[in-house]
Amino acid sequence: MRLHYTIPLISPETARHATWSGLCPALVMFVLSTPVSAPQVHSEFDEPARVDFKSNPPGAEIVIDDLVVGSTPSALQVDPGRHRIQLRMRGYNSWTRLMVAQPGSFPTIRATLTRSVTSAGPTAPPSATTPIGAATSPGIAPGQSAAMAANLELIKVECFSDPSAADVLIDGEFYGNTPSLLRVPVGKHQLELQLSGYKTYALPLILQMGSGIRTIRAPLEQKE
Repeated sequence: MRLHYTIPLISPETARHATWSGLCPALVMFVLSTPVSAPQVHSEFDEPARVDFKSNPPGAEIVIDDLVVGSTPSALQVDPGRHRIQLRMRGYNSWTRLMVAQPGSFPTIRATLTRSVTSAGPTAPPSATTPIGAATSPGIAPGQSAAMAANLELIKVECFSDPSAADVLIDGEFYGNTPSLLRVPVGKHQLELQLSGYKTYALPLILQMGSGIRTIRAPLEQKE
């Protein structure tokens, strides 16, 4: 004998009824009540950067966006986007730099701390009213991730230097080390390559919509 059942579907999408033939009611209810997970879609902009933090002397507090996350030396995952990086140590001046973490990158931050006049301890973090990145490059607003800025056109920029391992700064913000492939918003920028013992290499960088990969090759000159 074939059984005929009409089972109400409990669903936010519909209030209609489904007709099931030849199935046990308990089995039907089990199928209907089993949750189905939606597939997760991952973007290349979501992959965190793995940042290697180093300081001289070591043992400095690592502060990212006013949160203490560890001490140097450490390798930490940082979400893509703009962040305020501070390295603090008792008896030394606080070292601060704005960073635009590139998705899936492996940059190294090296900081040489200078002794402070007083030894009152680490510098207090900036207040909530401190404008972070007020004079920074267009495209990624303070606190905005690269994924949020994905609707803006980003141009790929290859940076090479001789020797390598130079810091890449764009509009005063740390993007990574040479060699690296960066994503930079369209517009006018100022690019700098900095390496200890070498003169700073500076170059105006104009990126236009629809342009291909921009390649920068910089021979660094030793300081006298």
